[in-house]
Amino acid sequence: MKYSLNKFKISFITLTLPSAQIHDDKEIINKCLNQILIEIKKYYKVRNYIWRAEKQKNGNIHFHILTDKFIPWQELRDRWNRILNKIGYIDAYRVSQQKWHSQGFRPRPELYPTWSKEKQYKAYLRGAKQHWNNPNTTDIHAVQKIHNIKKYISKYMTKHEAPFQIKGTNIKIGIYQTGRIWGCNRELSNITGARSEIDNQLENELQQLFDAENVHTYSDVYFSVIYFDYRELELNGLDALFRLFSSYMFETFGFPIQTKIAA
Repeated sequence: MKYSLNKFKISFITLTLPSAQIHDDKEIINKCLNQILIEIKKYYKVRNYIWRAEKQKNGNIHFHILTDKFIPWQELRDRWNRILNKIGYIDAYRVSQQKWHSQGFRPRPELYPTWSKEKQYKAYLRGAKQHWNNPNTTDIHAVQKIHNIKKYISKYMTKHEAPFQIKGTNIKIGIYQTGRIWGCNRELSNITGARSEIDNQLENELQQLFDAENVHTYSDVYFSVIYFDYRELELNGLDALFRLFSSYMFETFGFPIQTKIAA
């Protein structure tokens, strides 16, 4: 399959566990996620990345990573599976599959809504041929059709998930057990945002911005995120916020903001 570099923006990577989680989240992050991040920086020249951890409905942790480089999916799978097996997950997967299919192919009817018997059989043939040593633990998509990448990332990183109960048990799973739920490379983490003391004018303009028609907000206990086109500041006469934002963009990124909106 040919890949067009000129259309490439970022990759959206998903990393999963092939068998039941037997370590706490923090240990998997420290021993597995951190290692794969080190390797993609070294071997694929990834400069910037953001990751987020989530829980699957089976209770397993999995990870989503946004990177600024293309990574071949098979190579990434081989690396991730090798790393996972340092703490036994590929071995555990192989044992469970050999036991399940000990008498030959045995489908899982509960998966039929999303995984037909025919597709399960094809996966069985591939797995058996590989002696169950290379499970499908990775997925990669190029994010090409999202026009506002910054808004997409911000919304994704701040989304909230309610705890859920594992089917057939009395166990309720929160979003995470221990450890961080997201992270990024050092260069991104060192970028500081604009800082300003809030005076009466800024407070009034912030409230106007919250109430503006084309502005979207997300609020939690300790923070609020505002999604808006910077031109909304001038369109709504929010002069103090516009000057503050323009100064920050120029001083931090050398990016001059137009002072008057073109008619």
